[in-house]
Amino acid sequence: MKIPEKLQESLLAIVEMGIVNIRFQCEGGRYESCEAEANHIHNIPGLVQDFSADKLACYLEVELPQYLREIGNNPRGDLLPHWEILRRWLVDFRNSNSIG
Repeated sequence: MKIPEKLQESLLAIVEMGIVNIRFQCEGGRYESCEAEANHIHNIPGLVQDFSADKLACYLEVELPQYLREIGNNPRGDLLPHWEILRRWLVDFRNSNSIG
């Protein structure tokens, strides 16, 4: 399945923000935070390259909750709209494939 453009844009924005955050945290010596951030974003390029609804579900339902636990459920606000776009698409996809 080809990745929808709006999902690609959101996923790439999440990676970009993650890399910037790693750089900022490394400068401050907060290496545990760097590890959590790297764990959060390291599979996203593969998701973009070989997209599927199942892989997106794994990110949203497994990897993202793990990231949130690691950072104490206090994500940066600029990530929230991107996660909402991904969640909304997955819900719509599941609903459209469960009809009939």
